Amino acid sequence: MKDARTDAPRLEGVDLLVVRELTSGIYFGEPRRREETAEGLRALDTMVYTEREIRRVVRLAFEIARGRTKRLTSIDKANVLESSRLWRQVATAVAKDFPDVKLEHQLVNLRHAQHHAAQLADRLRAAVDLGTRWVGAAPPRGTASGGGER
Repeated sequence: MKDARTDAPRLEGVDLLVVRELTSGIYFGEPRRREETAEGLRALDTMVYTEREIRRVVRLAFEIARGRTKRLTSIDKANVLESSRLWRQVATAVAKDFPDVKLEHQLVNLRHAQHHAAQLADRLRAAVDLGTRWVGAAPPRGTASGGGER
């Protein structure tokens, strides 16, 4: 929560609602197990989704988005998971029933990288505004201002 408090001024005007599916997928997929192998312990989880399950969650997200910002971002791992590719396919099909809502697909890894890049940019901007002389997300250890030009 510390980060949320320090970022409070940046969050003014943000309208964000997360709709997550927690009734199937990796949480309930079968088979799942842990086993001893020649290389040590091994764990297996199975992620299974049906079109019906995905459609139910995606439709709810579209209905909520329609009443809020009219924008919906579906964040997934379609670059590596077949189940995420199915989510994209179903979400794109459901989007046709909601022409007034803009659907965007985004890879979770890209979303994470963009978030951290924005944080770094804000820190660099703050450093320039404060007249500090270091370049980067934080001054080197043991120095108050970065220890001179870098």
